[in-house]
Amino acid sequence: MAILSGGAKGVDTAAHEGALEGNGTTVVVAPAGFLKPFPAGNRALFERIVESGGAYLSLVADEIAATQGSFFRRNACLAALAHALVVVEASYRSGARNAAHFARVLGRPFLAVPYSPWESHGAGCVLELRLGARLCTGADDVLAELERCHAGPLLPPKEEPDPVQVSLPFADKPATTDGVILDAVRRGARNADEICQLSGLGPGMVQRHVLTLTLEGVLAPDPSGALRVTTARGLVSPSNHLK
Repeated sequence: MAILSGGAKGVDTAAHEGALEGNGTTVVVAPAGFLKPFPAGNRALFERIVESGGAYLSLVADEIAATQGSFFRRNACLAALAHALVVVEASYRSGARNAAHFARVLGRPFLAVPYSPWESHGAGCVLELRLGARLCTGADDVLAELERCHAGPLLPPKEEPDPVQVSLPFADKPATTDGVILDAVRRGARNADEICQLSGLGPGMVQRHVLTLTLEGVLAPDPSGALRVTTARGLVSPSNHLK
């Protein structure tokens, strides 16, 4: 079983080191290229991971440094690759919760470690449990979730018919599925469920296209986790776009 994590200080570093100490396989899903690691202090750890037979995976070239947007794309990629995602520690606004958001969008199983609700570094875990995360009190919970959800190998999702031309609730229908999704976000949809409601698209199709658009930098979640269409100047809110 491979352990995937983001390579950051704290929980991510502990996850990678624990896998190495247990003679396991671990993969760094990184926001930066291998020659510009983030954080720089984990360069030696990343080299150990690769030398041990693990991997350093980045969506950018080796010489590209991390940017704010690259962390969102990394989190989406991590959620897409993982068979189950575990939020170990998270504040109300955190990268871990951003990864959990993508796990929900993609329909991936996700778990959260419980915390006291008055502990700021664990408040995000409490909220994720309220949003549907399964309780994680140890490795057995993760293994049980994997067995429950993925008794066999993961299969690619079945293609759904594109209902764009027949079920959109508005007159001016964009020509492509991506266009329909972007139009729904501009009209106020904040997540995959609301995109489905506004567009008439099926959830599987929306999840796949949202992931692609996020990885391409066309969509990005704002600090609250709501999807927004991006431009070179930053995020565009639905109200600003409509103006």
